[in-house]
Amino acid sequence: MGWELLDSLTTEEAQIVLRNFLEVEEKAVREMVPAATRDGIKADFSIASIAPMLVWIAGQLKQVPIEPPSDIPDWIRKEHEKNCGWMEFDEPSKVLIFRAGYYLGEAFVRNLRGLAWGTGHPDYADKNRPVVTGFTAGMEMAATTIAENMMWRINRTKSDEHAKKAIAHWLSKAPGYADSR
Repeated sequence: MGWELLDSLTTEEAQIVLRNFLEVEEKAVREMVPAATRDGIKADFSIASIAPMLVWIAGQLKQVPIEPPSDIPDWIRKEHEKNCGWMEFDEPSKVLIFRAGYYLGEAFVRNLRGLAWGTGHPDYADKNRPVVTGFTAGMEMAATTIAENMMWRINRTKSDEHAKKAIAHWLSKAPGYADSR
């Protein structure tokens, strides 16, 4: 998703990126909610609303063909072509994926005690990126990355099953969630 630039940021700079991400995405998602509501989606940031909202967003995404990388072995290229082809989301879709990531993360933060937005741990793959923190064992939810993966799966399978499984997985890692059910 183009997060590579964040790897070189200082902690203070990463905090600025996080604040900007939250401010911009909160406003943009707030502006999306009426359209989702008109389409029958209850976009209230409840845990139950996550999968329907992600499916709704996925329905707006557009994929464009790309050339496969020239530096990969032929067998990988052929396997990838057989399974899903060489595609990426267009630029407007990439923006919507940020919205989906914000919605996913914000629903967890609003509904589960102990979770908060933060920046990715410096030793983790999602260094300096906006993540949801507070999960068991120090896990961090890279909500935008997870949402992007969900969007691919939803578009490929035309089902919310994968999204529901991912949401259940993250719920199982939320402190006290099992006790609150």
